[in-house]
Formats: sequence, structure tokens, C-alpha cells
Amino acid sequence: MHKIIRSSQKAFLGLALLVSATSCVKVQSNCHPQVQTPRNSNEIGVYTSQPTFRSFRETVKYEAIGSNITSFERVLERVKNQARRDGCEALVNVRFSKQPIGSGRFSSAFPKVEAVGVVFED
Repeated sequence: MHKIIRSSQKAFLGLALLVSATSCVKVQSNCHPQVQTPRNSNEIGVYTSQPTFRSFRETVKYEAIGSNITSFERVLERVKNQARRDGCEALVNVRFSKQPIGSGRFSSAFPKVEAVGVVFED
């Protein structure tokens, strides 16, 4: 009986480690651009404020939350990939914060990125 309990505890611990080791990032956007055209440049500009050197049109707002093992860089890269697919040329008003998950003994904070996808008009 003691061996059965011990092996089930090990199995549960192994499953918990496997689940926590997988990294996921969920990207949400509240609207989609009407025209999705591929751009020549693969690089997406990232600005923590609104750029004043060019005029632009806001197209998509993004919000992405990582997991407990995801870095801000990985979450931002996922947002940039989605913005590239949506036809955006840059991300403006990029905000980095922590999303609190849970409360009490096993609470955590996941990396969160909010941004606005834009297309330059000039």
C-alpha cells in the first residue's frame, strides 16, 4: 500500500513538472485590420510612446500574457509576430507589466505586454 501511494505521488509530481515546464503565450487583439497586406520589411518597430517623426494610423490593440517561465522578450516577440501577420509596421505605446495570478501561498505574476499596432501613413 505504501509503495502505491509513493508511486502515485511521484507520478503527480512528474505531471506537475511537465505542465509547469511548457511555456505558452496568449495574444489577444480587440480588432483586426481590414486589409492584411504583407510588408517588405520583416522588422517591426517598438516604441514605448507615440512616435512624433511620422504620422500613423492605429489598426490593432494587443494584449499578451505569458506564463510563469516566459520572459518579457518572448511575450513581446509573440506580439511582434502577430502584428507582422496583421500587416502592422510598428508597435506604439508598448507597456510591460506583471499580471498577478492566484493569491496566497502559490501566487505568481506573469509577464504582460500591451501595445497598439500601427501603419505609417507617409
